[in-house]
Amino acid sequence: MVPQTQKALVVPELKAPWELRSDQPIPEPGANEVRMKVMATSLNLADWKVQMGLIPFVKTYPFIGGLDAAGFVDEVGENVKNVVKGDRIMCQGGWDPKHATFQEYFLTPADLVIKMPENLSFDEATTIPLVLATAVVPMWSKSEMGHTGMPAPWEDGGDNFKGQPALITGGSSSVGQMAIQLARMQGFSPIITTSSPKHTEHLQSLGATHVLDRALSEADALAAIRTITGNAGVPFAYDAIGAPQTTRVCYAALADGGAAALMAMSLACIEDLKREGDGKRTVHPYGSFEMRGARELGREVAARLPGWIAEGAIRPTRFEVLRGGLNGVVEGLERMARNEVSGMKLVVHPPETT
Repeated sequence: MVPQTQKALVVPELKAPWELRSDQPIPEPGANEVRMKVMATSLNLADWKVQMGLIPFVKTYPFIGGLDAAGFVDEVGENVKNVVKGDRIMCQGGWDPKHATFQEYFLTPADLVIKMPENLSFDEATTIPLVLATAVVPMWSKSEMGHTGMPAPWEDGGDNFKGQPALITGGSSSVGQMAIQLARMQGFSPIITTSSPKHTEHLQSLGATHVLDRALSEADALAAIRTITGNAGVPFAYDAIGAPQTTRVCYAALADGGAAALMAMSLACIEDLKREGDGKRTVHPYGSFEMRGARELGREVAARLPGWIAEGAIRPTRFEVLRGGLNGVVEGLERMARNEVSGMKLVVHPPETT
């Protein structure tokens, strides 16, 4: 029998410290919703930014964090047919309390739930949903928030990019690793990325053909990219970092008519690089399938992802499990804020919370 209350990690008010509460209500699933019993949830820098008051659209407190989860279907609402109680699933969390994942149970839209293949653990699964959406939505959706206009690999024209170069800056980040794999799936080649050299072998195993040292200057990085592409430029670039230099490198490396997904909240840093009539397009990556124009893609990806994982086309991010369940989140977010986490995701197990 499911208890009436649960443990949850809460920001009580704007910029207040995280607080573990044990009296959070367990929500009941409505029509077309699934309630998950969370076995693993991963940490994202957005969680730290919320607590610091850096996510402007978060205005309701107490706020519960968590944007990724993997676990069991605990209960289903009316009209839910695609999963049943006991199924192993993974999905994104959301920004309101009943959809957040730093708790023992939460609700999620049934149509965006992803069934876990047998070869995937809960820890591996929770590294995937948010970064997948963050990479996929600007690439393949028709989202009202903007998109590159690139057809998905299974759509007409989806193979038009075979043999063309792509650039992903910040390849060792979790989003960067996913973007590399999606670029490989799209048929891009060569796939150029920037990273600390220690991650070279791993990124090559994901599909990167050229790994440039992230310490290169803007000029040297662009020179290396021009050499690799034969001065042709790239039709697609993805900046998984959002720093001024990585944003500038992505935009400057674009071929005329190319498209770049740029993490930077402000694009003032590329104003001097723009040329009238060059046809270059930019889009900000919003990591949610619930935006208008992205949901159909979300359903398609949810149906296809288990097969991609089972066949090895998409691999989870490497991870580290933090001790203490939800009690380990704060220290983990502080490590992330200090840039002490590289090439992996941090994961906690809510059932282990004491």
